[in-house]
Amino acid sequence: MKVKALLAVMAIGGALTAGMYSCQKSSEEIKQKPKAINCSNYKDVTGEDAISPCAEPVEYPLYAGNPKNNPQDKLIGTIRIFRDANYLYVQYSVTKEGWSLGTTHTYVGPCNKVPSTKGGAIPGQFDKTEWGVATEHPDCGVRCWIEKFPIEKFANCPCICILTHAEALKDCEKAETAWGGDSDFPGNNWGKYVNCFTIPSCEDESN
Repeated sequence: MKVKALLAVMAIGGALTAGMYSCQKSSEEIKQKPKAINCSNYKDVTGEDAISPCAEPVEYPLYAGNPKNNPQDKLIGTIRIFRDANYLYVQYSVTKEGWSLGTTHTYVGPCNKVPSTKGGAIPGQFDKTEWGVATEHPDCGVRCWIEKFPIEKFANCPCICILTHAEALKDCEKAETAWGGDSDFPGNNWGKYVNCFTIPSCEDESN
């Protein structure tokens, strides 16, 4: 009887252990990878609804490495800001051959809420605020990515700051830190951003 009881306990324990590992594996499996976005037809992250910009987009340079001494050599693409009726979109586009995006960190919100220290902005903290998001791109070769933010979030903001940070990959290896924008972010470390961006009205609203 004791042997049977011991075998029963071992069987239950084995089943529980198997269940634990099974659940862990299952939770890993359900993590969704970011979906690539077709920048030519502006499909959103679900791949379903097309984006219909209602105002002229604004573009800024995207640099891999500090562009202070040689800006053209560091230029790898653009950051495009545009909107439709409901969302503000931030588009990363890498145009330089051999380069692509690793993890991206995006902040769109009040300028006085940007996570920062005397050293500069802290991209790893962007998604810890209600104004930021971080997206991992586990597959090499992502050259375009679009984040979207509800327009209504900015109803009480006369202007916003937009910070776009990315791991810049060269031939699929992490090579540089990339920032987009036309202004230098205050601090000891280099960083670009868009300072005090005013969200344009939809063209049909201004008529």
